[in-house]
Amino acid sequence: MVVASSEVVCVSVDDMPAEVLAKERKVEMGKEDLKSKPEAVRAKIVEGRLEKIKKNFSLLEQPSLRDNNKTVGELIKETIAATGENIRVSRLCTQLDGLWLNQLCYKSNPTNCHLPVHP
Repeated sequence: MVVASSEVVCVSVDDMPAEVLAKERKVEMGKEDLKSKPEAVRAKIVEGRLEKIKKNFSLLEQPSLRDNNKTVGELIKETIAATGENIRVSRLCTQLDGLWLNQLCYKSNPTNCHLPVHP
C-alpha cells in the first residue's frame, strides 16, 4: 500500500485520461502569462507544463514515503532488482470518506477498466 497525493488519477504518465489532459491544456492555454506569447511558443510552454502536471497526477512519479529522493516507480524497480520478482501496479484505488473507489485496473495489455466500488 502506498499513500499518495489526492491528485493522483492514474498509475503511470502514459495512462493519463485524455479528458484530464484536455481540461488541463485548456486551463494552461488561458493563463495570463502566455497571452502575449506567439502561438508556437505558447504551445511548447503548455506542453512542458502538461508534462509536469502528468507527473503530479501519476502514482509512479510520486515521491516515495520511504525515501523522498526516489519516486514510487524507482522504488519498485529497486525491489524488482533485489528480489528478482516481477512487480507491477495492477490498479489504483482512492479512498474518499471511508469508501474505496477503484479508479483503474490493468489487464495484460494495460487497458483501463472501471471497477465497482468496494464494500
